[in-house]
Amino acid sequence: MTAPGDRPGRFLRWWYPWAFWEQCLLIYPVYALLIEDSGIDPVAIASLFMVWSVAAFIAEVPSGVLADRFPRHRVLLAGALLRASAFSVWLLAPTYSGFFAGFVLWGVASALHSGTRQALLYEHLEQAGVRERFQHCWGRTNALHSAGGATALAIGGFVAQWNMAAPLVASIALSLASALVAGCFFAADRRPVAAGHDRPAMLRQLKLGIHEALSRRVVLIAVVALALAPVAINAYEEFVPLFLRERDATLAQIGMIFAFVYLGHVAGAVLSERLDPVHERSGYRGALVWMLFGGSALAAAAALPGWWSVAGLLAAFFAWGVFSVSLQARLQQAIRDRSRATITSLASFGELGSAQLVYLGIGFAGLAAGWAGATLMAGCLLIAITLALALGVRLGLCAEHTSAAGS
Repeated sequence: MTAPGDRPGRFLRWWYPWAFWEQCLLIYPVYALLIEDSGIDPVAIASLFMVWSVAAFIAEVPSGVLADRFPRHRVLLAGALLRASAFSVWLLAPTYSGFFAGFVLWGVASALHSGTRQALLYEHLEQAGVRERFQHCWGRTNALHSAGGATALAIGGFVAQWNMAAPLVASIALSLASALVAGCFFAADRRPVAAGHDRPAMLRQLKLGIHEALSRRVVLIAVVALALAPVAINAYEEFVPLFLRERDATLAQIGMIFAFVYLGHVAGAVLSERLDPVHERSGYRGALVWMLFGGSALAAAAALPGWWSVAGLLAAFFAWGVFSVSLQARLQQAIRDRSRATITSLASFGELGSAQLVYLGIGFAGLAAGWAGATLMAGCLLIAITLALALGVRLGLCAEHTSAAGS
């Protein structure tokens, strides 16, 4: 018999490699350029990103409910296979309709992964009696996820200079590899799966998650914060290659610079536990400070010349790594019901819903003022979200204290 304390170690030996390969897709630095080179204008490009977001938005909550009812490693496996299918469509039909269909598949794949990963990790740690390690483990998971993306960014540009279709073929292969690693989770996870009659029905599971999110103010605040805070940088990330090409960077340079910037996200995720530690009584002040810093850095990147603009992007992505991990840790700490993946997906659902307007706004800003104008808009948006959340958190906590005092 394996001691309970050994279980996180066995699981993490599969989990960490998967976190890297799941994001190591060579198409990342060039797929926006591939679309643009197909004769599609900036607003149409933004509309395609919205297609991805709408597909993920629609599938987000149902996928979380699925992950609460069925083995989560199978949900992750299905997501990786769907993403491989999306890139295959792009390879075979590089037209607007082909990109449209591919983004639909990719959006559903992303929804299958978003709430499932956090819930799977948290519950493994909780069952082993070390749930306080979640921020530590999720920070490293996020870092490896971003490191995989940075590796893809660094290599993808060089591969695309040789042949633009090659990154697509490689991304299909790597998606299949991540599906293979996900398929090993069950062997690493020996936890019993509940019998079918012990699982609540799909609608019942959804109601349980919504009820906890709405009935407990601490959960609602965490859901709203996670739904709004990352959206500005997360949506803008898709447009970074276009901003860099506007500044006369080559394909290879775009990949290398984007990889360098993405390493900022890796560093922020790893250091989140130290820079904004989450514990039972931690508030949101640290996360709000990092959000304000990230928005200011992103806005500055639009105005700074040459390599200074890259420094602005690096600082913004670093801040994104810090506050995204700390907000996720706050949410997981607040949830106490069995609907962990459902509630996590509700937060992602909110982010994807708000992302529709962000994508469209960035697209119109790019059309009217170039990609530097779009960068400025994204930075100012994050600052505005930070100020609104600061007010909302203050009012919510004041109401909670008043309610507690009254009772």
